[in-house]
Amino acid sequence: MLLVLTVSSGSIAGSVLEEGFHLAYPHVFEWNGQVYMVPESHSDFSVRLYRAVEFPRRWEFVNKLLTGHDYVDATLFRHSDMWWMFASTTRNDVLNLYYSRNLRDGWSAHSMNPVVKLDKHIARPGGRVIEHEGKLYRLGQDDDPDYGIQVFAFEIVELDAEVYRERMMLEKPVVTASGHGWNAAGMHHVDLHRRNGGWMAVVDGRTA
Repeated sequence: MLLVLTVSSGSIAGSVLEEGFHLAYPHVFEWNGQVYMVPESHSDFSVRLYRAVEFPRRWEFVNKLLTGHDYVDATLFRHSDMWWMFASTTRNDVLNLYYSRNLRDGWSAHSMNPVVKLDKHIARPGGRVIEHEGKLYRLGQDDDPDYGIQVFAFEIVELDAEVYRERMMLEKPVVTASGHGWNAAGMHHVDLHRRNGGWMAVVDGRTA
């Protein structure tokens, strides 16, 4: 099936990337003056990197960062002069971590993988990793018993090539189902951005 990613920027909205397989979760970020995107492409059994030729309308394929598994919701971030990537699988019950010195290639699996084991409540990524006041935070979605019920936040306590530790924040979800309207059945993504001295959050919800 041919699916299309759609983005909106001011008055610009439309299809910007087409492939012959499923695309979703467009993780967009900037690095060294370039805008990149990693969309979910689990049916291609890969994590694919694209670069904006003309943002947001035109993208070029750069490289496959990972291959061989049904990766979902790959989420990249930069920390301590390294690139890091969280990714789950279509089973939604594990979280794996990868790292590289280069964005475009050289990715390795973390020695503690999976860093979250057999837990559909928290394993699948639910938004970009953010850094605030010197601390890193991960967002994870609750997919048990159904996909995308709510999102939890975790502080990343320790992160290097050998060790990963995190702890849940607040003991309650950041966002959850409201019981009515656009997010009646659940909320499964929180994309946080700094804006005008504060924070702006872009969220996804589901009606059923």
